[in-house]
This record gives sequence, C-alpha cells and structure tokens, in this order.
Amino acid sequence: MAKDLEGTGVTVNVLVPGGITNTPMVSESGFDRTKMIQPEVMAPPLLWLVSDAAGKVTARRFLELCASSSAIGHGEGGAVHSGR
Repeated sequence: MAKDLEGTGVTVNVLVPGGITNTPMVSESGFDRTKMIQPEVMAPPLLWLVSDAAGKVTARRFLELCASSSAIGHGEGGAVHSGR
C-alpha cells in the first residue's frame, strides 16, 4: 500500500505491540496482567508517527517492545524500527 501511495503525501506505517498486551482480547487464563505491555505505552510512538517529524517516514514497521515506561526509544514507549 505504501508503494501505491508514494508521492501522494500519504504515509503508510505499522505500529504493533511486541508481545502480549493487556487488552480484553487476552483471556483470563492466568496471565499476570501487570507484566503485559500496557496499551498506553503505544501512545508516544503513535503520536510521533502522526507528527510532522515523521512526515516522510513510510513503508516501515515499528514494534513496541517494553512493558514499562522506563525503556529507551521514541518518547517513553521504546518503539523500535524493525525494517520494511
């Protein structure tokens, strides 16, 4: 899709959690929800992706790896670029 939209000013990227995320999609099957990636850590890399700073970033996949806000990376979340 990124290639189809190249030159239009529309960027196409993917931001995904890098592990089990504390959402209702995870069943109550004994997982310790405090050790899961919390949904709010996705906000800093998402806000960066929609900012002017990322205006020319396209055709990339970003993986949110941390379960706490103390990791390094974009904002507080620790997103890592994982290539095309």
